[in-house]
Parts: sequence; structure tokens; C-alpha cells
Amino acid sequence: RLVLTTQPTGGASGAALSVQPVVAIRDAQGNAVTSTPMAVTASLLSGAGGTLGGISTVNSVNGLATFTGLTLTCTTGTNHILRFSAEGLTPADSGNVTVTAGTATQLIITSQPVGGASGGALTTQPVVAVRDAQGNAVTSSNIPVTVTVQSGSGALLGGPTTVNAQNGVATFSGLTLAGLVGTNYVLRFAATGLTVADSNSVTVTSGAATQLTITTQPVGGASGAAGDRVQRRLVERIQRQPDRVQLLAWIESAPILPNLHRPVRDTIDSKRTGCRFNPDQCGRSSPGGGR
Repeated sequence: RLVLTTQPTGGASGAALSVQPVVAIRDAQGNAVTSTPMAVTASLLSGAGGTLGGISTVNSVNGLATFTGLTLTCTTGTNHILRFSAEGLTPADSGNVTVTAGTATQLIITSQPVGGASGGALTTQPVVAVRDAQGNAVTSSNIPVTVTVQSGSGALLGGPTTVNAQNGVATFSGLTLAGLVGTNYVLRFAATGLTVADSNSVTVTSGAATQLTITTQPVGGASGAAGDRVQRRLVERIQRQPDRVQLLAWIESAPILPNLHRPVRDTIDSKRTGCRFNPDQCGRSSPGGGR
């Protein structure tokens, strides 16, 4: 049978076990069997998501199989049991082996950003965690994390765009996004040497009013079109009020084109001299010019 004389102890995930196992070959009474070399293999008996690495098979020397460089890659907080076996012998199982977080390799967004009014602070500020290859939180990291706009035209980030991680977590505050309503923006979070993290789509609503925009440009028409309307109003006024003095006073105070005064005066004078009133006279060209 096999007997563990040195129990394995976990280290950082993906790194060598901090204490490497030693397995002895024994007979039924527990006596060391030193005469016959045997190949002893380590494997995982229990514990989800774990992987053994390094040298997992060792030949015994003088009845002892001494492992070196054996690694365990897994998530923190999970108990793993290692089994050591050799052909024809009863295997030996270790006690629970756990690991700590490994080397930081990636960023993970734990709180997705949510847009607000354009130019204002995001309604939900992003939170980014530093993780190892297995997704374990690397709480020892204080690496700076920077956010940029990865996609979406016309966007501008404001506020603190670089935040130092604390205990492996970069918490943004006061981050603003100015952009176009209806456009999807993706924010990218990056740190030196780590795999970046991209956000879900972020949109903004209309911000505070700051300007006027002409949506339909004015287009010119025929010269004097406005004056023709004023002339029609004058004709109607003449028909209702034949008194020349009152009409001339009203004409002088009315916001009409100056070159309309002469034909209108002529029309009024024709009424005074007994001529039949002709509304078309207000539209004729006069010696003073214009209509």
C-alpha cells in the first residue's frame, strides 16, 4: 500500500504547491518496502474545476516517491483531495488542499456602467476587479485601471478616467459621458499587462439645453411678395374709410414699404377728385419707383 508521509499544502492557484507531497511504499504491516522501485501518480480525487500540473508521476527511490513542482490550478475557497496511486497497491488520499489567488491576468467588470444625461455622470458607476486566470480576486493588486471609449462615434468621457485598484477592485466615481442620443457606446477598461474588459452598451439621454439649431433653413421667394399682402390690406382699408386725412395718417404709421406710399396716395387723391376707385392702382408702378 501507499502512505502519505508528507501532506501536500496548496499555494497560489497555478503555482507549485507550497508543500510538496512525499509518498512511502509499505507492506500490509506498515513496513517500508525499499527494494522495488515503483511509479507513483498523483491525480485529483475531488474538487470541481481543479487541474494538476507539473510532474504528476514520480518513481520511488528506496521506497519513497518525492514530488517536486506539482501544481494545482483552481478557484479559491474550494477543497481538493489528491489521490496517489501505484499499480497493484492501495492508493493514498490527501487531506483537503486549497489555493490562494494566482498572478493577476485579467480585468472583470463587476458593476456595469449605465448612462445618464449627456455630459452628466453615469447613473451607475463602473466597478472593475483584478482577477487571476481562474477568475480569483487578486486582493493584493493596486494597479491603475483606465477607461476609454471603445466604440460609438461622438462620445467624450469626463471626470476621473483612471482609478487605482484597492484590494483588487477599481471603483469609479464621477465618470461622465457626453454623446449622441440613440448611439450605443462601449467602454473599455485596461491595465498594464492584463486582459482588457469591455462594457455592455451604454446610451445617454438628452442633456441640458445649450443652443438653438435651424432644422429647416429659410428659402427666399419672389421680391415684394410681402408688400403685395400689405397693398391688399390698404385697399380694404380705403374701401372702409374714405376720409383722406385719416387714411394718410394710418399709412405713415403702418410698417409698409416706403415705395408703396406714392401709389396709395394717388389712389386716395383719385377718390377726392371724384374718380372711380380702382384697387389695381395700388399695384401699378409709380414715378417714384417700385410697387
